[in-house]
Amino acid sequence: APGGVEVICLSVDGEAHQGSEWRQEVQEGVSQMVELGAMHSEAIAEWINKRRVNIVVFLDGHNRASRLSLLSMAPAPVQVAYRFCSTLGADSVSHFLADRVVAPPELQ
Repeated sequence: APGGVEVICLSVDGEAHQGSEWRQEVQEGVSQMVELGAMHSEAIAEWINKRRVNIVVFLDGHNRASRLSLLSMAPAPVQVAYRFCSTLGADSVSHFLADRVVAPPELQ
């Protein structure tokens, strides 16, 4: 985006959240939503890398359909976990976003 930050959401869970209120909110806050659920994790990591994505914010977690393995390929220089109460426990994910409830300032 000229003069700003382009935010692209990569959906890798197929259609698991299709039509949900959460997905609608995410779609409204991004420049575009790209469906990559049919691709293997290696191909998704390559897609991210070829487009020179600077930051990946991972909205998934430890679940049976998780694509956490693609972050171990480090497709972007900065990889961030979001929606968790701590880190993902993965060396390739060096940051996590939290609010004052999840990470009270006095405990940081």
